[in-house]
Amino acid sequence: MMLHNFLKPLLAFFTYTALIVLVFSCREKTSSKPQKPVDSKSHTDISKIEINEFGKTSTLSFNYDKNIVNVEMQPAKGNIDVRLEFNDQNRLQEVISGKSRIQYLYDANGRKIGMISGNGSQQVMFEYEAGNIVAQHNFIGRDTVTSYYYEYLDDRPTKVRIESKNQEDRTYTLYYLSKENTLSGFNEMVFPSEIVNQLGFPAMYGETYLRRARRTDDQANKDQPLTEDYMPPLNDIIFTVYKSGNQETLKLVSDGSRQWNAKILW
Repeated sequence: MMLHNFLKPLLAFFTYTALIVLVFSCREKTSSKPQKPVDSKSHTDISKIEINEFGKTSTLSFNYDKNIVNVEMQPAKGNIDVRLEFNDQNRLQEVISGKSRIQYLYDANGRKIGMISGNGSQQVMFEYEAGNIVAQHNFIGRDTVTSYYYEYLDDRPTKVRIESKNQEDRTYTLYYLSKENTLSGFNEMVFPSEIVNQLGFPAMYGETYLRRARRTDDQANKDQPLTEDYMPPLNDIIFTVYKSGNQETLKLVSDGSRQWNAKILW
């Protein structure tokens, strides 16, 4: 499935074959919960993540060293080293891999309000109301490529409306599991990138796991005109989550052709 153009350079250094994975550290939280000391250990200090896609398994190994997390990706072709750097407030400052770089912006309250890639030409910005992200905007230069607008119930996004230059506008209703999301705060980004692009970061990386996203706009079941780069979005996105001991397994079950799942171990 096609990625929005703005994310292609943003994710370039995490791309290999059919697998595209964006990895941040799970130690930073966007909630108002008290922060643990930077060098403390907890169940969210993930030891590795195994991602299986199209029958191929790739491993991401994590090494925590105070305010730095080193990630070694072991894809099908060679290794990729990624360095995650935090500030004294335990907030992610930047992700570095070779010459690639992603920087993070925070407001005076410590809320993540933006991500900037490379020379600043690619940006993701967030808008808040009462502590909740009500909008996400993706930019290339000064152009807004995609905007996501969220409706909330009990501090959880239950609907997202997407306005996009590259695809038709669409709306999804969101349903969640009661299981705590180990990857919350849009930190460990292991979900398929095209699914994240369809729903935005807040939908995928909330405090509990997304179970289902069902497309509900009037155009959901209508045939769309075909263009050279058009790929229709999924109308129903369904996940299952299995938890056992020190392992958690996530599986995308709505698209049998993708055959995607991830195992998180700590």
